[in-house]
Amino acid sequence: MVDMNLEVSDNNLQYIELIEEAQDIRDGQPFPEEYLEPRRRVWEDPSMQKCWERGNEAAFPDKYLYVPIEQDIVHTRARTIGITETVFNLRENEMLMVDVGGQKSERRKWIHCFQDVTSILFLVSLSRYDQCLIEDKDANQMQDTMTIWDSICHSQWFKQTSIILFLNKDDLFQKKIPHSDIKNFFPDFDGKANDICTGCDYFRKHFARLVQKANQKEREIYIHITTATDTAML
Repeated sequence: MVDMNLEVSDNNLQYIELIEEAQDIRDGQPFPEEYLEPRRRVWEDPSMQKCWERGNEAAFPDKYLYVPIEQDIVHTRARTIGITETVFNLRENEMLMVDVGGQKSERRKWIHCFQDVTSILFLVSLSRYDQCLIEDKDANQMQDTMTIWDSICHSQWFKQTSIILFLNKDDLFQKKIPHSDIKNFFPDFDGKANDICTGCDYFRKHFARLVQKANQKEREIYIHITTATDTAML
C-alpha cells in the first residue's frame, strides 16, 4: 500500500498491527475468532478496497471473491517451485508429465528437461494481460509469457515437438475486460475496449504469429481458450 500512496484509516491501524503480529495457524487448528472482526474492519477500509482494485500494480493473485464452497479446492493455487514429475496411464500408454516453475528464477532449472519430450502443454493466463511480474514491477506478465513462448517456438530442441497452447482463465478475463482496457498495455490492440471476443482473438493471433515466425512447418500447434476450474470443460 505504501507504493500506492494509500493508508488505512487511523481507526483501523490497531487492527493492522494485530494482524501483522499474528502467529501462523497450524494444520487442523481452527481460525481464531478474535481475528474475525479485525480482518473484516481492515478489509472494508476504503484504502484497502482501492489497493485491491489496483492489484495489477503489485501482482496480486487473481480476484476470486465468493462464499466458500467445495469448489474452493479447485480454485486454490500453489506456486510451482522446481520440477515436479507425475506418471499416469492414458489408455494403454504410460505418460510422464513434468510440471515446471514459470517464474524467472525457476526457468534455468527446467529448460533442459524439455529435450526429447513428445509434447508441450503451455499455459497462459489471459487475465494477467494488465499485471506486472512479481520479480519486476515494471514488466508485464503477458509480455513476459510471450517472450518465453517465442523462445520455445524458435528452439532447435522443439522443431518436431507438438505444442498445445491453453489461453486459460477466460472467466476472469471476461470479468476484467470491462474495467481494464487492453490497449493501455498493448498499444497495437485496435478492438473495442470491452469486447471479450475481440480481446481473446487478439491474444490468440498474437501467439499464433510468433509460431509462424519460427517457420517450423513439421510441428503441430493447437490453441484453446479455457477455464481450468470449469469441470464441465473436461
